[in-house]
Amino acid sequence: MTDAGGSEYYAIYVAGANRQTVTDLIAAALDAAPSGYCVARAGVDFEVRPNPDAALATDFIGRPLKIDADGPMPALAHAVARVLTTVRTAGYQATAACDFEEQLPHQHQ
Repeated sequence: MTDAGGSEYYAIYVAGANRQTVTDLIAAALDAAPSGYCVARAGVDFEVRPNPDAALATDFIGRPLKIDADGPMPALAHAVARVLTTVRTAGYQATAACDFEEQLPHQHQ
């Protein structure tokens, strides 16, 4: 998905962690300081939110947290891959919904 400004937008769905923990993991993955539940680095922005669709689905789309990610490619793809790896290594379930899924670490977690 591309917005009017030419940057890409994608989402990562997370289970098993709270917002602050996920925000801290993103900050560690990107070596950046969080601001609230947002982390930005090199034009790539992440925001951790409660998933408004959590009660509507039983697959990964129904996980309680949603990380919105946007920025220019290929920086976004690299940042999303780092975030996925960091969140999963910490023991949480995380799956990205994006057009570049084939470039990401194993997607079914």
